[in-house]
Amino acid sequence: MSAPIAGIEKLRQEDIAATLSLDSVALTDLWTDDAVRLSPGQPAEVGKQAIRESNKRWSARPGFKVLSYVPETTDLTMLDGWAVEWGNFTGSYVESAGGEVKQIRGNTFYAVGYSGWKQHENIAKRLGDAPIDGILVIDSGLFTSLTVSATGPWSLWALISSLHESVSALKSTSAHPLSYMT
Repeated sequence: MSAPIAGIEKLRQEDIAATLSLDSVALTDLWTDDAVRLSPGQPAEVGKQAIRESNKRWSARPGFKVLSYVPETTDLTMLDGWAVEWGNFTGSYVESAGGEVKQIRGNTFYAVGYSGWKQHENIAKRLGDAPIDGILVIDSGLFTSLTVSATGPWSLWALISSLHESVSALKSTSAHPLSYMT
C-alpha cells in the first residue's frame, strides 16, 4: 500500500472513531490549520479554530449521540503521489437521550499527498487527466484549476472561491448532520 493511500485509510479510521465518540479535539485534529469547511446555506468555517468551535458546540449538546457512521469510497485516484478519495456516508443519531433516531447521508472528500509542485504549468498538466477540479500547493503558494490560477495569499482565496462555487451549485448536501433530518 502506498504512503498516500495508507494516509487516507488512517484518516478515514480516525474520522470514524472521532465521529462516533463525538470527540471534538479528535474531530478538529483531522483538519489542517488553514482548512475551510463549507456547507450549503451556512457561513464558511475558516481555519482550524473556527472548526474547533463548531465541533465543540455540536459535541456539547446534552444527549446528542452518533449511533452509526459508515463512509463508503466511490472513487480513489492516485495522482503523482497524491491519493484523492471521494465517497458518501450514511449514519444515524439521536438529539437527546431516548429521542427519535434520525438518519443522515452526505459526501466525503479526502486528499493526502506531497508538496513537490512549484509551477502552474506542472499542476495544470496533472489536472488535464485527473478527475479533480483544482490543486492547492500550500508551501509553494499556488492554486491551479481548470479555469483559474493564483499565487501567494490569493491562492487560498482562489481555492475557497472555487469550492464555494462548486458547493453553491449543490442543493442537497451538507457537512452539518441536522441538515439531513428526515
